[in-house]
Amino acid sequence: MTPGFDDFLADLEGFLEKRADGPRPNEAMNLLVELRGWRERFKRSSEAEQQAWRPIATAPESEGSLLLLVPTLYGKYNQSIAVTGMRFNGFWVIFNADEAIQRVEPTHWMPLPASPFLSEER
Repeated sequence: MTPGFDDFLADLEGFLEKRADGPRPNEAMNLLVELRGWRERFKRSSEAEQQAWRPIATAPESEGSLLLLVPTLYGKYNQSIAVTGMRFNGFWVIFNADEAIQRVEPTHWMPLPASPFLSEER
């Protein structure tokens, strides 16, 4: 979720918590429980969506590196080869072990996961 949207949900939650002490507490509490459940379902679906393979036609034009599913790599067919690559001059490319650029034809993509080092507190 985006920071602005998270702030909005937090404000709405605070509003409903205050209303729970008002003249119609059951209604406010029901809305609060529903909001919290909705937020949790949205969070889980967003996390699952981030980890799902998507057709290559839906890949962003300029996102930087992505995780690519490349069934044919180095002239061999393999359904499970995933590599990081990017779009360059209209083609999908990867950097091989010799740091040479190689053109590939991926069928699916997904965003790279966040680095575990970025989420750690320092």
